[in-house]
Amino acid sequence: MEEQPGQTLRTNIKRITRYVTDQITGWGFDVYLTISHTTKSRYIEFRMGKHRSFIIRISDHYTNRRHDYDYDVFTSAPRNGAFNYMDMLSSLKNKVFRESQNETG
Repeated sequence: MEEQPGQTLRTNIKRITRYVTDQITGWGFDVYLTISHTTKSRYIEFRMGKHRSFIIRISDHYTNRRHDYDYDVFTSAPRNGAFNYMDMLSSLKNKVFRESQNETG
């Protein structure tokens, strides 16, 4: 069965983090991973040059700290403003490669 945009993809925080990290490093970027001390949330950060970075929050719960990350990824239950990890990667890939083309050409 084909996944629909925004649909829940069944997996856990650890697997999503590994998959997203593998994709970003495959694009040629170094990744910095932070694991929350109080929750299961994980934050993936990578830099594009000197002036641009992205932070991805992967979590199983809502937070009010929206300014601390560029993408919020849900695990099993969709939430307002959050992406499933495949939709997030598609959006991120488009942004990353569009911005890198603008810098070089």
